[in-house]
Amino acid sequence: MSPPNEASKTVEFNVRHVETPKASPYLTVVQGVTIQRAVPLGAEPLVLGRDPDRPFYLPDADVSRSHCEVRLAGAIVFVRDLGSTNGTFIDGVRVEGERPLPVSSLLQVGRHALKHELLRPEEVARHRQFASELESARRYVMALIPEPLSSGPLRTEWCFVPSSVLGGDALGYHELEGGRLAFYVLDVCGHGVAPAMHSASVLNAVRGQSLPGADFADPSQVLERLNETFRMEDHGGMYFTFFYGVVDRARGKLRFASAGHPPAILLGADGAIRRRLSTKNPPIGILSEKSFEESESEIDRGDRLYVFSDGVFEFPDAQGRELGLEDFERQLVASATPRAAGEPQRLYRASCSAAGTDLLADDFTLLVLERAPEARP
Repeated sequence: MSPPNEASKTVEFNVRHVETPKASPYLTVVQGVTIQRAVPLGAEPLVLGRDPDRPFYLPDADVSRSHCEVRLAGAIVFVRDLGSTNGTFIDGVRVEGERPLPVSSLLQVGRHALKHELLRPEEVARHRQFASELESARRYVMALIPEPLSSGPLRTEWCFVPSSVLGGDALGYHELEGGRLAFYVLDVCGHGVAPAMHSASVLNAVRGQSLPGADFADPSQVLERLNETFRMEDHGGMYFTFFYGVVDRARGKLRFASAGHPPAILLGADGAIRRRLSTKNPPIGILSEKSFEESESEIDRGDRLYVFSDGVFEFPDAQGRELGLEDFERQLVASATPRAAGEPQRLYRASCSAAGTDLLADDFTLLVLERAPEARP
């Protein structure tokens, strides 16, 4: 073998002496409701909390506004609790005073878990790409929900606030032949990417009227076809609750069926509860070859129908008392009159206020359908 020439020696020397980009300390979000996935740590202390005025904050019902402080001293990361209500934890051990956060350890703050990692620039870029993909998925799910109907004999309003970056709830409505409107709310078990994509698949199948052999004016048949198409054993063990209704715009006649879903609430023009609408069916996907029951009702002029997921009423208040459907019904009746636009958003803010938080622990999904009152002469 001939000896290497000078040019090859120079190339070998340059390859050996290319500097590898230095890794820097980061907190990476491995569990939680925020889209930002990698947060750099530097000389300036980083305060974690749910104060939205901070550059990085955690919209989490279990996190205090100023929860804990993370600082870098030399090569060591330290964590100090700032008197939080629910505590700060490193690998499951509560932080008392100030404690170091070793590389690869988990910092647990409310429903968030953040990992101390040393990342090179290309690794940070991958985290940012993942965050961008999550944001795109979130926008896609939101784009599936139709705009409110603000005029005509039937009007709709809604509020949809996932408790995570991606939730398992969805809602929608679409036109049917004969002047009828189909509307629906669903709640897939769990939160995150898989339930959100499952929810989007269900929503697309219903709004696109693509379920094989289904008459979308027949609520029981829609539930049966959904149950055949989305069996939990074929979809990673996921199942969902569902409310599906079809209302005649001119006559106000309503056909509906629910599957393991909370009852819809029909309020009269006087603000009193007229009826709770539900049918005794199991959630979709649990039982194979199941027939589903449906029922009927009337929506009079001025009536409002509230269709929602359980995250609307199942949460603890600021004193720790578990609220339920009766509490939500009282809230509806108390705020029923006078009526104004934006009611679903006001109900969400009222629920957050009752819970003493900026973000509820479960998805908040509320659809309000109103049959317009008689026009005054």
